Formats: sequence, structure tokens, C-alpha cells
Amino acid sequence: MSIIHDIVRKSQKDAGFTLQLTAMVDMFTIMIVFLLKSYDTSSLEVKNVDGLVLPASITASTPNEALLLLVSKKGVFVNEIKVATIDNGKILESDISKTDEDYIDNLFKELNKEAKKIEELSKKNPEIKFDGKLLMQADKELDYSILRKILYTATMAGYGDLRLAALDGGG
Repeated sequence: MSIIHDIVRKSQKDAGFTLQLTAMVDMFTIMIVFLLKSYDTSSLEVKNVDGLVLPASITASTPNEALLLLVSKKGVFVNEIKVATIDNGKILESDISKTDEDYIDNLFKELNKEAKKIEELSKKNPEIKFDGKLLMQADKELDYSILRKILYTATMAGYGDLRLAALDGGG
């Protein structure tokens, strides 16, 4: 009986739990890769302004870094600096050029100032280039004539790559 007892005791020692690290390392590697692939690294910040309602859109692309142009029912802002006033759905006459009814003087000046800042930075760091990218957040209830004037002025200032911000309307 002692031989059977020794065999049972020896088999109980061998049947102990051992941790399989290989499977665990594989699992964590897969999780890390998944999290890194699903992490969005865009530093683009979309501002939330009272009374501004963005239109809905369905898109698969993510926004790139660009100068922020905000158009609310109260005014036009470049990086939070008010450059034109909107009253009763129209840009004030004092903000529009006397010689061109589609040209907004202060908007051009501010966009031009921002472009010159980037050009000065590019002299110090050749990796930085002025690319004319503009991200426009516009209230969905604004008349197209306002947006047309803004787009015209932005193009005149060298901002030809315009992106419109919208809420994700996908399901």
C-alpha cells in the first residue's frame, strides 16, 4: 500500500498549477496593438460656442490640423478673435469692403497675419510650411451668402484648403 500511496503523492506534486506566460504575453500584445490602432492622436480642437449648431454629416476621414475659423449667428472669429459681426443674418456693412461686396476686410487682415506667423516659423524650422488649411465651423442656419463671402475672403488670403466641421450624423 505504501507504493500506491507514494505514486499518488508524486502524481499530486506533478499536477500542480503552473503559469503559462507565453499565452498571457500574446494576449497583452494583441490588446496593446488594438488600443494603439484605435487611439486618435489628432490635436485638433473643435470649439463649443453657445448658439452654434453644426450641420450633421457622415464621413470616414478625421480632421487635420488647421487654422480655426468659427462662424456663429453673432460673428466671424479667427482663433477666437472676432473679425466681423453678424446681425439679423447679415454681415455688417462696416465689415465689408467698399470696393468689393464679397470681401471682408478684417477677416483678410487676420488670416493674412496668421499666414505670416507660419511663414516666420518656417524660416526657423523648415519642416513647418504654410499649407493654406482652414477648418470652418459654421452654424447650420446661416445663409449661404455669408459663407460665400467668408470663403471668397479666405481664398484671397491664401487659404484654399477649406474643411467644414460637422457633427457625426452616422449611426
